[in-house]
Amino acid sequence: MQELWGRPKNMGSRPSTTLPYFKIAGMWIINDAGFVPGRRARITIEPGRLIITAM
Repeated sequence: MQELWGRPKNMGSRPSTTLPYFKIAGMWIINDAGFVPGRRARITIEPGRLIITAM
């Protein structure tokens, strides 16, 4: 996981902060996980877990 320094658009005038930043890339996403470029994905949030599901 990387860090991103900045201010999210919806935070208004709050000071800049460090935020978690994810970028997932690779042919394994298509070949092994079944995701298709351009299609939507669902992200389910649970404590300590993000579940990304191809739709």
